[in-house]
Amino acid sequence: MNTFGIDRGVWDELRLMPIASPPGRVALAAAQCSAMLPDEDAESWDDRRGHLIRAPFSSLADTERSDEAIECHGNNARVAIRNALSEWSIAQQRAGRVLKSLSEWDSRLGAWCACAVAETVLPYAVPGDELLRKTIDATRGWIAGRLPMARVYRLAEAIEFRRSFDREEASAAVASAAYSAVSEDTGFSRSTYAEAVAVSASNIVAEKAAAHMWLRAKNQELARLCTVISGAIHEFPADIEGGSSGALGRSKPLLAGLVGAVLGAGAMHITRKL
Repeated sequence: MNTFGIDRGVWDELRLMPIASPPGRVALAAAQCSAMLPDEDAESWDDRRGHLIRAPFSSLADTERSDEAIECHGNNARVAIRNALSEWSIAQQRAGRVLKSLSEWDSRLGAWCACAVAETVLPYAVPGDELLRKTIDATRGWIAGRLPMARVYRLAEAIEFRRSFDREEASAAVASAAYSAVSEDTGFSRSTYAEAVAVSASNIVAEKAAAHMWLRAKNQELARLCTVISGAIHEFPADIEGGSSGALGRSKPLLAGLVGAVLGAGAMHITRKL
């Protein structure tokens, strides 16, 4: 085994492929096994059944349901692919980079991970505030196909309306995560990470009463959030209604702007701490 638990022969064969999405490359490699690689003198990348085994998958669901993945790993295909993506996420050490890449490859997976990141700031929210938790739960429900998009939109709007008055910092990350789910703009996912880092690191610095430790706290949060994303990948619903939308099939950008609302507060909070 080699990088991210992937077969060495497969990884060496596929790592230089012109696939723009790093998660897509990792998932593709994890789905394959060395026995299925074509001979060096093969004229094409088609296997014996005429399937293009090197074609990049457009989403996590596509990868896990592929004939090639099942043939290689059997009932463990889903576990093998998610393990590889999880290890890749942790290795990046930069939560923003991970969320951006995941969202560009599979928008619903990216939004799901953004919710997990946003959830980390709930301890810093106003005590007794149930709106943030309800918004995260509703967003996850929409991603899984259980709740209507309108529900997520209403909750996100409520958070933004309230923030226009009290500038409560933790709500920024939650609103950003909600808009990540219902918009194709991956910038929302990046906003989620930025707000979460701002809130968490600022509170760490405040607790230690040392503003000069901000950069260290920020870097620690960036790495820690990668482990949060890694865990979220394993918890992503296996079979969501309509499939997972990836680079070839995104949802319409109905809620562009929800995430941005959640981001501004963190920067203000940092400024006050410093």
